[in-house]
Amino acid sequence: MRTPLMVCLVLVMTAAGCGVVGGSKEKVPVEFGSARPGAAIALPDPPKGGVIPADKWPSACQFLSDEEITALLPQAADIVRKPKVVSVLTLDDEQRAKAPEGACTFQFWLKGATTEEITSSVDVGISGLADPEVITAHYAETLVVDRKRKDKSQVEDYGARLGPEACYSYLTGSYFHTLLCRQGTLLFHVDGIGFGTFPGVAEGDLPAGGKHWRDKVQAPVAGVIAAKISR
Repeated sequence: MRTPLMVCLVLVMTAAGCGVVGGSKEKVPVEFGSARPGAAIALPDPPKGGVIPADKWPSACQFLSDEEITALLPQAADIVRKPKVVSVLTLDDEQRAKAPEGACTFQFWLKGATTEEITSSVDVGISGLADPEVITAHYAETLVVDRKRKDKSQVEDYGARLGPEACYSYLTGSYFHTLLCRQGTLLFHVDGIGFGTFPGVAEGDLPAGGKHWRDKVQAPVAGVIAAKISR
């Protein structure tokens, strides 16, 4: 089964092009819009000082609407939600717990910017639901740990600048960025990958393309989610 990147590389070899991986003059650049938060996200209330078990987490596929995606990416079409099971260590003990739809891939075609076979995505996942004090402490600990990890580089602390109460990003591989954010009772992450020609990004510059997707898509998505959550 071919992944979007594998398909993209095949197209580069056949001179069809794929934006940041190997642009095509016949395609238009990717358009970026503005975040427009919609309806509020309903989250369960944790007990004072406690956590919500993973099997009680809501579906992450409810965190973004089609309208919110197309507001950020006007060319997004054929939007598909793919829920993913998340297995985590609970925040209050050392037992594994599973959230049936704790993460979700929002997959879409950027119409006009790539061929229909090339899909871009935004991935949203819940990392924890707990009393805000527990979330704040866990976030701070995770930031310290991630700064020391060799498999996570270019850790950037944004504080509250992106919209959520706090966010930081890290890089895995050469161009795949992840944002980890906290907002009230929710600890969540946003990642994903985009294909197409990005304004101001040199053709074939994967690291610059990854940063562009982080700044133009992942960061606004984090802001949209935070805006829909009560503090």
